Amino acid sequence: PSADHLTGPIRQRDITQAVNIMKTMNTGRKTLLALAVSSVMAGWSVNSFATDTPVGPPDLSGDWTVNEGESFTSENGSVISQTLDSKATITNNGTISGKVHAINVLNGGRLNEVRNNDNGLISSETGAAIYVEDGGTIGYIKNNGTIVGGMVGDEQVAIDIRLDKKSKKQQVWLGDTPGKGGTVEGNIYLNNALNTAVYIYGSESDKAVFDGVKISGAKNINNGSKDHAGYLLLKAQDTTIEFDLALQDGSKGKFTHQSGSGLEFELSGDLCDTPEDESPCTTAVLDVNGDMEFKGDNTIYVTGEIEKVAGKHTLVTADKITGFEDNMVQGTWMTDVQVIGTGSDGSIEVEVTYNEELDPNELISNAGSHGADATEQAVLGAFAGIIAASENLEITRDSITFTGEKADVLGELTNLLTNGGVG
Repeated sequence: PSADHLTGPIRQRDITQAVNIMKTMNTGRKTLLALAVSSVMAGWSVNSFATDTPVGPPDLSGDWTVNEGESFTSENGSVISQTLDSKATITNNGTISGKVHAINVLNGGRLNEVRNNDNGLISSETGAAIYVEDGGTIGYIKNNGTIVGGMVGDEQVAIDIRLDKKSKKQQVWLGDTPGKGGTVEGNIYLNNALNTAVYIYGSESDKAVFDGVKISGAKNINNGSKDHAGYLLLKAQDTTIEFDLALQDGSKGKFTHQSGSGLEFELSGDLCDTPEDESPCTTAVLDVNGDMEFKGDNTIYVTGEIEKVAGKHTLVTADKITGFEDNMVQGTWMTDVQVIGTGSDGSIEVEVTYNEELDPNELISNAGSHGADATEQAVLGAFAGIIAASENLEITRDSITFTGEKADVLGELTNLLTNGGVG
């Protein structure tokens, strides 16, 4: 689990990394700038973990709250092993972390709700973070914080409640309240009952994030509600993300985007590597085993590792897609996205290209709006200005050569960065 921050001045090793990459590129100005930006941005991620403290109660007869700053761990099994038939609610503002499971509901056990709030972390190492065994039951899982699943074989599983045969209305919420998101790292399994659902809240500024490759056993996945829009970010994977909405009775559900809701596809380039002049990669980023519906005023964003996203991509395959319009698809401040293929057969294909013109002042403004401080904005703006003004730019496989009056300025900037002059 990590929290991304843009803090303080740029570190020397980040800039050195960016400069080294720039020296080996055999691409044009736009890709060169994209690489410089993404390389530096990648160095601004830090990891944060809570401190271990003794394990919590193994069985709950009533509600249990973990306060912010508290951490309950189990180095052998589960923090909570629920055997009581209770209507207890777990509210987590701290850390619940188990070797096998964080929360385990056993045969005969029952929990009404697990609520993981903003600063909450629920995690495991060798099993699902939240797990229901055969004969156990759990009602609602609402996540505004972070749930990190453990490895089950070669699969990371965050939530596995498919063995719950009692609950007829399972609900998993990615984001708890309208406008507030949360992160789930690992796959999600529900019990295929007719009223099971995944609800997605969040907003563009506080996203509901799914960092896994499968959601299965839900009748419906709802991005937003009738009264509130939602926002879902699908983190980049090296395999297709599957939303399996097939139910026990043979019917299939629907992935619905309520009015005003947003869907963001993060691409890494690892899913499919297709030259720009060839057909789109036929490996879909998302495959919906069911229908997909857009209710109107929706936006689809295509983002990711800036230097790797260019090309043609199949964003979605589904049994049927309704309500989609080409103008829903948007790029970023450095990329353009055009829809190149759609169909009632249920697919959306796009082509991602770099913006033909990138004004240095626009770059500075956008970097600032994404959290860069004044020093970071100045460095990126200076480099963009040099690229934009260079009339004689020669790029080979091993070097980038600037000639003309801007060459000395670039040299001074590069020396400043590599010698630790910034920060």
